[in-house]
Amino acid sequence: MKKLKYIALGLLGSGCLACAPLPLQEEGSSLAIPRDVARQTPSPQCEWEQANCELSVTVQNQPFRLYSEVGLVRMESFDPQTQSWQIETERATGEDYRVVRAAALREFIYLTECDQNGNRKIQRYRPADQSWRQLNYKSLGCQL
Repeated sequence: MKKLKYIALGLLGSGCLACAPLPLQEEGSSLAIPRDVARQTPSPQCEWEQANCELSVTVQNQPFRLYSEVGLVRMESFDPQTQSWQIETERATGEDYRVVRAAALREFIYLTECDQNGNRKIQRYRPADQSWRQLNYKSLGCQL
């Protein structure tokens, strides 16, 4: 199997990785986590419901911002003509899910979402047609 190259992972706000631990890295996983980010540990004083975060990724030279809170993801794209951020899409993640990781790979944005029980979903967003697709679900696939 051809390994996919990690393109971009950005963190703008504080608390995203501190409040929601990264998923366990599976052998043969197609999305690599940079080693320095994967070593971060959760903060014990952080509550799940307070774990909102802001992430940035770049897809084919187009910057995107993702705002995540429990149950909702809002994505914005930067419009160079108006020099402002425009809402690209909003969607529900599920009542207990929150984004713990975002990565850009080729023309897609991948989100890893976890719930309090440790279940993991991987979602793919395609900016070209603003479509979402769930790629993977794994019970207890997140380290909580």
